[in-house]
Amino acid sequence: DHSAQVSALLAGALPPLVEMLAKDQEQEWYCACDALSSISCTDTNKEMLGRAGVVEIAIQRLNATAPRAVQVRVLTLLTNVISDQSNLDSAAASGLLPALSVLSSSTDDDLVLEYLSITLQTLTRALRHLPSLVEAGLLPCLFGVLYRCCSGGALCESRCASTVRACLGSILASLCRVDALGRSLVEGGAFDVAAKLMVAPENQVK
Repeated sequence: DHSAQVSALLAGALPPLVEMLAKDQEQEWYCACDALSSISCTDTNKEMLGRAGVVEIAIQRLNATAPRAVQVRVLTLLTNVISDQSNLDSAAASGLLPALSVLSSSTDDDLVLEYLSITLQTLTRALRHLPSLVEAGLLPCLFGVLYRCCSGGALCESRCASTVRACLGSILASLCRVDALGRSLVEGGAFDVAAKLMVAPENQVK
């Protein structure tokens, strides 16, 4: 239960897990992410993980060469930890957006893209980070992933496509509310992407 988790963290279980995540061994990343994700179930625990530097280390592990299982677990851990407001800004300052940009443009793995979309949506719920999304070059990546998951795209039949469309479509809608980003959206093809989203199966009247 939660009290047992807090006791374990205070007793010193956290530093070894953070050390495992920091090592240059993929199998240890896998195990550390699972363990850290399991204890990131409350705001108190998420704050403790943030103070321990978990966000910064996890971002370093977010690379295109890591196995799919590691990428998914790192994204899950990041999503859990940054869902606490206290860790959002440190994630952005530590390079999460550029890391997501590189990963989104270098993978065609539908499951990785699904978890990446959820992580990105969690980060951009704080509207102050939306301009940074454009500055990090994520807009073309976002549109590219959406094209792949919409009708006619290579991933449109994937079981993950609906989640990707929902998450990235939500981000697109938020971006449209920021006046300063209007030109970038139009030039990037926002209207074309929006039209494709409108004809997605989940948006059709049954």
